[in-house]
Amino acid sequence: MKRVSSAIAPILVILLLLAGCASSSANNSSTNTLAATCDFKGSSTPNQLPDLKLPCLTSSGYSTRQISLTSLKGPLVINLWGSWCSPCKEEMPLFRKLYLATSKSSALSIVGIDVEESSAKAATNFMASQGMVWPQLADNNQQTRVDFGMGVPVTWFVSANGEVAFKKIGQIHSWSELRGLVTSHLGIDVPL
Repeated sequence: MKRVSSAIAPILVILLLLAGCASSSANNSSTNTLAATCDFKGSSTPNQLPDLKLPCLTSSGYSTRQISLTSLKGPLVINLWGSWCSPCKEEMPLFRKLYLATSKSSALSIVGIDVEESSAKAATNFMASQGMVWPQLADNNQQTRVDFGMGVPVTWFVSANGEVAFKKIGQIHSWSELRGLVTSHLGIDVPL
């Protein structure tokens, strides 16, 4: 193996550091920008979701803007999560992949609901680390427990006509499982 000359070694180190910083800041800025929108597809036709109003969770924390779950338009996947939840952390790359696969077609909306969080900072750090750029709500008053149950993760699949088609309690373990749930319960063929 050849040795790198002492004049070139510091240059290589600087280039590697700059490359790491560039990709890191690019990812963080796009995540923060997209997560901060709290942009939801609304409907004047009520759905079967619980009659709850939850604050938006943006990259800067809890918003004063309240979103009524009954106003959300399907087809829709709602995923309840917490930054403290190991299974949530394990399944989040699948939801990121689902969002990326469906975001351009607008055939499906994804909404996250953060529950039982210790702080807004913990939630926003988790969102940034997981690349969660789809709309998020926060349940910091345990309002969802009655309707969604205790514990996370929980994922609901809501049809285009607003009916709750399926409730998945527990972790989704694979891309094929998540794609299959979307296809079988919402009739949407998710691209690979």
